[in-house]
Amino acid sequence: MKSFLVSVLTLTLCLSVVFGNSSESVNVIGSTSAPCPPGWYYAIDLEQCYLIPNIFLKFDDARYYCANDAGGSLVSVYDAVEYYAVSVYFQQQTFVQAWPAWIGLRTYPYSPYFRWLDRHNANYTHWINGTAPAHTDANACFAWSKAKPNDGWFISDCNLQRPFICKRHAAICPDVNINASTGAISSPNYPGSYDLEVACVYHISVPEGHIVQLSFNLVGIDPYSNITIYDGPTTNSRILELISSSSIQNIVESTSNSLTVQFFASNYGGASYIGWSATFKAIVPVTLSGSLTSPKYPNPYPDDDDKTYKLNVPLGYRVLVTIWDFVTEERSDYLVFSDDSDTLLEWAGNMTSKVPKSLRSHNNTMDIEWSADGNTNFRGWNLTWVADPIWG
Repeated sequence: MKSFLVSVLTLTLCLSVVFGNSSESVNVIGSTSAPCPPGWYYAIDLEQCYLIPNIFLKFDDARYYCANDAGGSLVSVYDAVEYYAVSVYFQQQTFVQAWPAWIGLRTYPYSPYFRWLDRHNANYTHWINGTAPAHTDANACFAWSKAKPNDGWFISDCNLQRPFICKRHAAICPDVNINASTGAISSPNYPGSYDLEVACVYHISVPEGHIVQLSFNLVGIDPYSNITIYDGPTTNSRILELISSSSIQNIVESTSNSLTVQFFASNYGGASYIGWSATFKAIVPVTLSGSLTSPKYPNPYPDDDDKTYKLNVPLGYRVLVTIWDFVTEERSDYLVFSDDSDTLLEWAGNMTSKVPKSLRSHNNTMDIEWSADGNTNFRGWNLTWVADPIWG
């Protein structure tokens, strides 16, 4: 028991809180750049914002106010750290100190028998006198009293007009960088409601020789929010698509191996919108022609270099490759062309007497494998390809 109290005390003292647009600290570390709207209380360590408006409402009206006017929900308290963080704020509001405040707690038919309005189970509770009330009334409303010695939560008449505590996520959305062949991205807190007034950026990179195919599974955003998709590694790249609440387009493809997604959330989302989710995968682009060289060509290629390229032309065509230059280390540094499981050509060494050299695939794809060891390096190779129609 002593160890628990010491831990709680330590966490409480380390907790950092500030007021929106204010540098006033609460006996702990403060900050002047709180990502909360003006007048909100910011708990830095929790990355949450809290508000006790200077009005008294019935439970349902308070619930509506927090969701629609404040862009959050009636407060949920997940653990002792959050309990004491909100307590600090609660106790500083002189106009409500003598009044219990509504919280977003309801009864639940399954263990642990109480649940927050944001659908998280109430695994932490702080009842008055430490005794949990009956959980048989599905319409029960709960309030939080700070009057000593009755500090805690209790069941209250839902029609009483009381102060209330709203909660919303802090507007923090660091850039996300993903380097993978497949993956998924989504709006903050998905499938819960997204944070308001944030700009989230997702940078996606797939292996060279591929492009990014981004597929939206669901888009449920408010009319003033949008998703901008850029054809490249930054938000300075060309815009591919602008997705809004009324967009139908759900698949977007880049022209290179990188793509950037920026989500701008307005201040009008509230709890009515769950945001969006998307998956991405690396695909081989379908092309009619192109060119390919060894790394750094015509300068010597690097040591220990292994790469795989896949050429993909439209159905009804074959891949026609023409090699224009080829000089590598004999036997050790080689280029292999294959079609499904069949090897079409394997070259290593000085092939200047045999170029230009042309070869065709049997279908609409061709794989090219390049491998170089760490010994002598040469200028490498240079090739082009075109889509060759299959006649008859």
